[in-house]
Amino acid sequence: MGNNDRDIRAEPTNQQREAYEHVLVLGDVDVEEFSGFENQLSPQERIHVITGIADEKGKRILAVTNERLICFSSSQVMQLGEKNKYTDIHISDINDIHVETRKDFDILVVNTKQDENRFMMPEDAAVRVAGEIRDMQNNLDAAEQIENLTDQHDKGNITDEEYERKKRELVGDD
Repeated sequence: MGNNDRDIRAEPTNQQREAYEHVLVLGDVDVEEFSGFENQLSPQERIHVITGIADEKGKRILAVTNERLICFSSSQVMQLGEKNKYTDIHISDINDIHVETRKDFDILVVNTKQDENRFMMPEDAAVRVAGEIRDMQNNLDAAEQIENLTDQHDKGNITDEEYERKKRELVGDD
């Protein structure tokens, strides 16, 4: 059975429970709801924050790793038998992020070049999650930023001049 055939909900081992102790958990999320999720992560990827909120569609869980923002519905995975259905946004693809506050919950709004993604989460959690995402964006290494910049240039999203200027800034060659 390959990684894509595994359910993201799994009974965690004691080792997994210990490994997740460093994760900032916001809202109503149990380790059982995301312990199998590690199978979807790259070897160098680590979960930093995880939050969840229940609504009419079930319980949705949002995880922030050092590489991605990942959202999945734990109850839909279980009820529909659909494994590993999730929204996956690479940190470097996020153009803007902001928080909309509501009476009993927050909405984290994440804009990429292609989409606007809205994630409902527990009250006051979105501000902390947005801060973690910004920290992850600031921690992208120069090589990854240059790779992303090159990709944007190749797609025609930035001019030659802007590409060269930003590249010089990243390598410290002003």
